[in-house]
Amino acid sequence: MSCGESPKGNSGEFSMEDQNGDTLGSLNHNIGKPPRDHSSMRHCSSSSWLPESEPDIKIIGLKSTSEEKSEFSPILRSGSCSEKGPKQYMEDEFICVDILCEHVGPGTEIPSPAAFYGVFDGHGGIDAASFAKKNILNFLIEDSQFPTGIKKAVKNAFVKVDHAIKDASALDSSSGTTALIALLLGRDMLIANVGDSRAVLGKRGRAIELSKDHKPNCTSERLRIEKLGGVIYDGYLNGQLSVARALGDWHIKGSKGSKSPLSSDPDLEEIVLTEEDEFLIMGCDGLWDVMSSQCAVTMVRRELMQHNDPTTCAKALVTEALQRNTCDNLTVVVVCFSKDPPPKIEIPRSHRRRSISAEGIDLLKELSTRPHGVSVGAYLSLNSTIGKVAKVAIEAAVNDVNLSRNVLNGTKLKLSIQDTNPNSLLGIVDALDFMENGMVAIISPQYSALGQVISYIANELEVPLLSFSEIESTMPSLDFPFLVKAAQSDMFQMSAIAEIVEYYESRDVSAIYLDDDFGRHGIAVLGDKLAERRCRIAFKASISPKASKELMQHNDPTTCAKALVTEALQRNTCDNLTVVVVCFSKDPPPKIEIPRSHRRRSISAEGIDLLKELSTRPHGVSVGAYLSLNSTIGKVAKVAIEAAVNDVNLSRNVLNGTKLKLSIQDTNPNSLLGIVDALDFMENGMVAIISPQYSALGQVISYIANELEVPLLSFSEIESTMPSLDFPFLVKAAQSDMFQMSAIAEIVEYYESRDVSAIYLDDDFGRHGIAVLGDKLAERRCRIAFKASISPKASKYEIMTVLDKVEKVESRILVLHTHEDWGLEVFEIAKEQGMMDAGYVWITTDWLSTELDTNFPFLSKAHDDIEGVLTLRMHIPDSQSKREFTSRWGSLSVRKSLNGSIGLNAYGLYMYDTVWLLAYAIDEFLNQGNHVEFSNYTEFVQLSGRSLHVDYMPIFNNGNLLLQSILKANATGVTGTMRFTDDGLLVHPSYEIINVIGNSLRKIGYWSNGSGLSVVSPEIEDSKSKPLNSSSVSSNGQLYGVIWPGQTAVKPRGSTYYPHGGKSLRIGVPLQYLFPEVLHKVEGTNSYAGFCIDVFTAAHDLLPYNNIPYEFVIDTLVGGVAITVDRIRIVDFTQPYIESDLVVVAPIKKLKSRENIVSSLSQFLLIVWPFVVLIINSTYTATLSSILTVEKLSSKIMGIDSLISRNVPIGYHKGSFVRTYLVDELRIHPSRLVPLSSLQEYEKALMNGDVAAIVTERVFMELFVSTRCQFTIVGNAFSKISWGFPFQRDSLLAKDMSTAILKLSESGELQRIRDKWLKQNICSKEGAKEEVERLQLKSFSGLFYLCGLAGLIVLLLYFIKVVRQFMNHYPNESQCSSLCSGSSLFHSFVCEKEDKDRKTVSSPRDQD
Repeated sequence: MSCGESPKGNSGEFSMEDQNGDTLGSLNHNIGKPPRDHSSMRHCSSSSWLPESEPDIKIIGLKSTSEEKSEFSPILRSGSCSEKGPKQYMEDEFICVDILCEHVGPGTEIPSPAAFYGVFDGHGGIDAASFAKKNILNFLIEDSQFPTGIKKAVKNAFVKVDHAIKDASALDSSSGTTALIALLLGRDMLIANVGDSRAVLGKRGRAIELSKDHKPNCTSERLRIEKLGGVIYDGYLNGQLSVARALGDWHIKGSKGSKSPLSSDPDLEEIVLTEEDEFLIMGCDGLWDVMSSQCAVTMVRRELMQHNDPTTCAKALVTEALQRNTCDNLTVVVVCFSKDPPPKIEIPRSHRRRSISAEGIDLLKELSTRPHGVSVGAYLSLNSTIGKVAKVAIEAAVNDVNLSRNVLNGTKLKLSIQDTNPNSLLGIVDALDFMENGMVAIISPQYSALGQVISYIANELEVPLLSFSEIESTMPSLDFPFLVKAAQSDMFQMSAIAEIVEYYESRDVSAIYLDDDFGRHGIAVLGDKLAERRCRIAFKASISPKASKELMQHNDPTTCAKALVTEALQRNTCDNLTVVVVCFSKDPPPKIEIPRSHRRRSISAEGIDLLKELSTRPHGVSVGAYLSLNSTIGKVAKVAIEAAVNDVNLSRNVLNGTKLKLSIQDTNPNSLLGIVDALDFMENGMVAIISPQYSALGQVISYIANELEVPLLSFSEIESTMPSLDFPFLVKAAQSDMFQMSAIAEIVEYYESRDVSAIYLDDDFGRHGIAVLGDKLAERRCRIAFKASISPKASKYEIMTVLDKVEKVESRILVLHTHEDWGLEVFEIAKEQGMMDAGYVWITTDWLSTELDTNFPFLSKAHDDIEGVLTLRMHIPDSQSKREFTSRWGSLSVRKSLNGSIGLNAYGLYMYDTVWLLAYAIDEFLNQGNHVEFSNYTEFVQLSGRSLHVDYMPIFNNGNLLLQSILKANATGVTGTMRFTDDGLLVHPSYEIINVIGNSLRKIGYWSNGSGLSVVSPEIEDSKSKPLNSSSVSSNGQLYGVIWPGQTAVKPRGSTYYPHGGKSLRIGVPLQYLFPEVLHKVEGTNSYAGFCIDVFTAAHDLLPYNNIPYEFVIDTLVGGVAITVDRIRIVDFTQPYIESDLVVVAPIKKLKSRENIVSSLSQFLLIVWPFVVLIINSTYTATLSSILTVEKLSSKIMGIDSLISRNVPIGYHKGSFVRTYLVDELRIHPSRLVPLSSLQEYEKALMNGDVAAIVTERVFMELFVSTRCQFTIVGNAFSKISWGFPFQRDSLLAKDMSTAILKLSESGELQRIRDKWLKQNICSKEGAKEEVERLQLKSFSGLFYLCGLAGLIVLLLYFIKVVRQFMNHYPNESQCSSLCSGSSLFHSFVCEKEDKDRKTVSSPRDQD
């Protein structure tokens, strides 16, 4: 390796290649550029903490900005480093010109200092990068706009370089390069960029990106590319290039002047340098693929502070990128704007920390900048298997680090280990106390329950939390940026399990898991991974961590067994249930907590006497409500709860003088402060609490309420993520989201759809809801085809990115599951992206109806965005009490709400009834003689003196009794019957199905757990008494018509096919094909013809889509693709369109068949007829013996069985599936198999005996032997093989093509296409075909002609003989003429001759 400075001493270049050309990455494989995935970057945290506001930063030893702004003049110096990396060839180039005036002509005046820097990342060879390096500066300086119109000059230079590459015949036309340049003229700096190299400005430790990575997947680039007819495939432009802009690459751009998706126009960024601008980093994508901009700035600043050498900085970045396993070339240029190193940054701690005295500041100044020690913490469960090992390993690691001289340079690690408390409440308190120790990092707890609380705290304190176990799987990185996954994610573990299941050719699995966040999320991920491989979780069995609680409460094994059966039914078991519980003691299991008698405060004798004097019924009881008052539900809930408390206290029918005392606590958006507020709120001694809406803080409240034994009445989402056995004091006071998901699943099935896309909030509420929806859809043979999670903190751009992904999915049924204050933004963006047009189906959970009911008059703009959407609303039967409360609502909301009049939603009605239900339960509780009394944990008393005052937190002694009163309550309110089932759920769950049409909400039907979909309300449906054999039409399974998005009443199909952003369907075809009848390219065109092409185009024309364009490139494969077991595991095949069994083809031998005919000839006429008779006789004899063949064919191979048994070579087509079949299925040794790749090789191998036979598909071999009759198909077909068109997994197009092929088959069109291309021709080779015919009259035509000719000859000879005799008898001509006419005379002569012959014949007879 060598490092060097530039000749002027201002710049340096560094190359990490040694003399042999080997590199540090020589051990790595040569791999090309992958598509960029910024989510996989490793981030480096700065060694200096930066505050949020710049004015609070003080720079040690530096004048203020105002003092030096006018005096600042950059002093330029640069350094560079270039490394080949793991690639085989170096394709990067760079240029560093620190003194630009030396390159400018004498007549040109430019500001000073002036410099020029560039980085060029080549691809397809180094030609384009080298050309750009050598010429771009000259093109810039020589441009007429330089230096007055600098931006125009730079753009012209890029265009000239691009065109010059096209014109240079010596350059490879497929070579291209990215180009990033920096031009500095005085204090002005201009950055120009084409491609994915990046320029980053270091500004007092902050990274400012001055260029944009031109990636094809970037939204702006994607829109530009698609507008110009380009295609983005797997992140690559036209499937070839990983950048959207580049110089060169004319094989993609085409001709000059044509509009190409690949652009060479640079993006320009101009800034004016100030004293805060310290340096510039320019690097190719090999650096940025593995390093964030902030990490690079932090490293360079640290190196400059230590060495003040830009070359060393460039080298450090390249070395770090290599250690992070970059897969590309590396080129880095660092440009410094000052001769001095960057100053240290001092942060006034008073803005974020406690104030420090003057003496403390003086003491800190005396200390070294490197501390003697830093504190790190570990929060472990020391009694667990992992915890025991982790403690030993962590302590050993800390000890080794502190003894090492290679790290920390004398600074020691100070380790604090905290054991997790099994008591959830005490665990939270311990966590808050533990975090007061000022640790710079924490190794996280193992279990997700407490782990989430720790994560919230660490996130607010900005302390990195290193997770080595399960908690990270349930927590999105965007919401928990300080959570570091320090071990392999469980996601990969689930992928491995799914692949194992598939490997063993299984399809259904049963999942047994722990019923907490960790278990549920893990099983949800497993379900997704199994679905990717066409497998599924057939049955889910969750186990509560506190499964023994029933025995502790009732001491009755029957009750325990019943509880288990009930829980299993609630969780939708699909089998019979039998449970036996055997107890080994007559006493219940003891509680792990300290006995209650030890926990109560001591009461004096005077206190006991005073209590006896008091009435058993208190004057008032305290209840609490923990609400998000700024949310839609929270606003309505506050008004409804306060109205209900007031009505209860005025009523004489309940509580008998005891008053409800209401305390309402607003939730704090800050997670840490929210937890502290919750602990403080629970000190008020409340007998019941109405729970918060959101699951994040709701879980913390549930833990606290569970430990304090205070019933927690939930009316919103938190109950969906929390099992009842673990949280027995959690009461679900509104309809469960489980039923809402069942309703959506039935709606999807009703509209005959199969696949949906789910868009949801990436938190416990969203993930759990979508997991339940997936289960409900699976019950109806439907599925979630695509899941799109969005962080609660997502920006508009991030939402756009997610919707882009959803748009590219074939499913057009979209389910949106989120909060009411977040979902409208999704619809607004979807409207902008054209996703609210015809063809789409949007279904939302009840958040939308809640938002519309509450803020209907104020959402006029939003109505345009949600036109045609279907949403659910909890159904509340009409009643007099409901109408009365609704009429009161207007005045109540104006009087009690801080925001003026608000609408009444279903949650408001449930809130009102929840307070009344609680009042009835408290009344029953007091009527039974129970007391409202509280006591304290001994553990809490031990925590006295802490700032949280948790020692004052009371336990409700009779909380369990009040809980039972709540669960047994039976009341009728504004929502109807308020009663709980044995499962702890409200009775009669039902929903209204709402269609948003313009400014109105139209009810199109109902869903209930009992009757399903119906146009009749559930209470009426349930009250119907249908007589037996009734012929009336049921209203079940029906809905009224819907106005869908795009203002159409036609039901959308629910799916579409827009491959790769709406471009052409790409069809893969082989470059060469053996049989043109099957497939061939039409000469002189880009089109193809043949049997497979005709079938595909005919089926394509029958698709239900509108004119899908296609081109023959890549998506599916046309051309005799056999459907095999291995292939269906990776692709989806259509319905088979032809059978092509495997057959054996072998050569044949000819045996001649001859018949000898012997005949004696005495006379010519007699010779012929015996010959005819003998021929006919011989022919029929041969027919019976040789079946009318004149050539008899034979082969030694009689079929596949004889071929296997004989140790002879077997031919097969190279690259086909036949080899695998012969080896794996028929157990033929691979050494016997001979690959053949052309028809000529087929024929040669069979004729020369290189192979005894060829095994391949029947369609091919029938075409082969039709013109080569020296070969034949022997034996029977032995494997049923069919051809189909393969598509990507889960492609809806495969299903629709299958339907189209069936239509072709039923109409006879498929057979017509087959006859056109594959109808066998008769072999035309002379003397080579096997001729077998039946004997017909024409078969003996030659013999008949011969007989006829012989007869004519005899007749002619006889006539000549008679004429000669006549002439001899009448020699004189005159004599003849005198007798009579010639004919009469000749007739008389013949008659005489006949009489004479007759006498001659009869004379011998007389003599005899």
